[in-house]
Amino acid sequence: MKNTENKKKIRLTISSDRAPRLCCEAMMTERDGAAYILYRHENEPCSIKVRGSRVTVIRHGSGTRMEIEEGAAHMSRYVTPMGALSFEIAAHKVDNRLDTEGILTLEYRISAGGEADENKVIIKTEEI
Repeated sequence: MKNTENKKKIRLTISSDRAPRLCCEAMMTERDGAAYILYRHENEPCSIKVRGSRVTVIRHGSGTRMEIEEGAAHMSRYVTPMGALSFEIAAHKVDNRLDTEGILTLEYRISAGGEADENKVIIKTEEI
């Protein structure tokens, strides 16, 4: 089976109603039916894997991993200098238009310790 890989340099913009906007250069590749976005955030290698309505975000240096899947809840963990935090992410919407418009929209509830908050994240890619 032949593994085809198409890498392209992109401008990545991640916007959220809860966090500062991130804009940086990144690499995007498609492999085995999934899109991968590779970038650095605060000098840490990160990746976003998108396959249909399932998204995995990993900060490789710290071990932070988030699973976001429309209609499902997943336990995730966020690693800080003070220790690791576990939380649940329940996604109401994963609108994957990376192929056609370069946009991925995530709407989800994040819950931890009896507290919950709604979040919306928009990821935009533009070939450079």
